Amino acid sequence: MSGKGVLGSIIGSVILSVIITSALIYFMAPVFLPGSLERNIVLQYQYEEWNSPAYIFDNELTYKKMDDT
Repeated sequence: MSGKGVLGSIIGSVILSVIITSALIYFMAPVFLPGSLERNIVLQYQYEEWNSPAYIFDNELTYKKMDDT
């Protein structure tokens, strides 16, 4: 295979992969990112964070509920 054929094959592969990836992102983005195409909505996320550490020691062999879980 000549040098031009290899270079054309590489460029063609890159262009084809960009087209396929763009199509997948266009159709799958609304599934994984609801509201990404709509501009007039507010997405709200709720999460909690605790500052108390949870320790499990090797010498405690009985069941014990950890704090803040």
